[in-house]
Amino acid sequence: MIPPQKDRILITGGAGFIGSALVWGLNQRGQSDIVLTDHLGEDERWKNLVGLRFTDYIDADDLIQHLEQNPDYLGQVGLVLHLGACSATTERDAGYLMKNNFEYTKRLAHWALEHGARFVYASSAATYGDGSQGMNDLEEDLSRLRPLNMYGYSKHLFDTYAQATGISGSVIGLKYFNVYGPNENHKGDMRSLVNKSFDQILKTGKVQLFKSNHPDFRDGEQMRDFLYIKDAVEMTLHLAFGDVSGGLYNLGSGTASTWIELVTAIFGAMGMAPNIDFIEMPEALREKYQNYTCADITKLRDAGYRRSVSPLDHAVYDYVVHYLAPGKFLGTDALPTPSREEEPPPPTEHGTIPPSFPQWKPTASEDQATREEPQAPLPTSEKARQPATDSPTSETAPAPFAEFIKQGTETPMIKALSQKLEELRKHTASDLQQQPQAREKQQAIFTPLDPDTPPSPKPHEQQQQTPRSFLPQPRDKQKP
Repeated sequence: MIPPQKDRILITGGAGFIGSALVWGLNQRGQSDIVLTDHLGEDERWKNLVGLRFTDYIDADDLIQHLEQNPDYLGQVGLVLHLGACSATTERDAGYLMKNNFEYTKRLAHWALEHGARFVYASSAATYGDGSQGMNDLEEDLSRLRPLNMYGYSKHLFDTYAQATGISGSVIGLKYFNVYGPNENHKGDMRSLVNKSFDQILKTGKVQLFKSNHPDFRDGEQMRDFLYIKDAVEMTLHLAFGDVSGGLYNLGSGTASTWIELVTAIFGAMGMAPNIDFIEMPEALREKYQNYTCADITKLRDAGYRRSVSPLDHAVYDYVVHYLAPGKFLGTDALPTPSREEEPPPPTEHGTIPPSFPQWKPTASEDQATREEPQAPLPTSEKARQPATDSPTSETAPAPFAEFIKQGTETPMIKALSQKLEELRKHTASDLQQQPQAREKQQAIFTPLDPDTPPSPKPHEQQQQTPRSFLPQPRDKQKP
């Protein structure tokens, strides 16, 4: 496919999670000739737009009518990024999903193709169902897939429609896996576990996870492919502007991680040891729950995407400390990381990208510890998963909120959070002292918020002991 030849960009769902993040990514590249559409209701997604630059906004309900009455209504549009959809996996109104997710996409796709605009749309990993038919994006036989919910089916319908009508080679479908990061606050129950857990920890000092509904997975060891929003933006724009083939592309990290690993990273970013309660999974979710997802991103790599994916703990740290804690959005100034040199990543085909996260320089002791712990050679399948210095959150050592206070970057939000965390530590330590069995099960009491000592929480009892290092450790995860 030939890269877009016109400057203007249309983004549907532009005030939403991924849509607004794409506006941010385009702004970082100097692009602001962007027209947005969305439904701005009573939620607060409008806050996602405050720090962003764009040309115009049109209500999503009016867009198709305007385009059918006047095909040139939007001017010289060269690229359509179609992110607008109902993304609730629990939505039961099939008629609404068919109209909003399927019919709307068809009409917009045909308009784009008829007017020479590249059409990039959001499909979903939910189209893969339970994963029993694999999770590759080669499109050999889409009819074999069995989505588990109506949302996934509505996305699957357009994938199959594009293939059946012969337009799949002229459009690009993106199968996003579990994306998390800034600008998702408005999503309610559909927010990521990182966002929900942050609130839970502040209120209760612990996180609730669903017990397993499958004998092959222990509680908390269900596995998902978690993709940070900054990586999702890089991948999306690479395909949107690159000279790549049309069709479906998986967008994920290429690595499956457990819920326990994710939650441990959240507690670590907050300077706390893990404290997890397992609760029964709601009956309505048991037959529709994906226990394992992992993106095969070979096709994305073959399309020339060379940036490494952000390590889970680094991405979670970036999200928690730079966005959730101070209440910031993409496009607003994030808190700087004290005492670390900021080096921009190398230029890409889209130009030099401003650094999204500072580069970490190991101390002498950390550098020596790393040298004393040589890593075993990675299998070929794992080499592509190793983070490198070009990932959006590469080589950045997590640090507690106390470091920001120590370096004089305290804000009222950070101060309040630190006080809350200190109260939770004292409360939890007191409870564990009174309950020897609970202390033994927990394996660790919250460490004090010492500005001179970074947190070193012990891993959950179900995880293997790993050396304390801020450098990512190799993992060899295989699908169960």
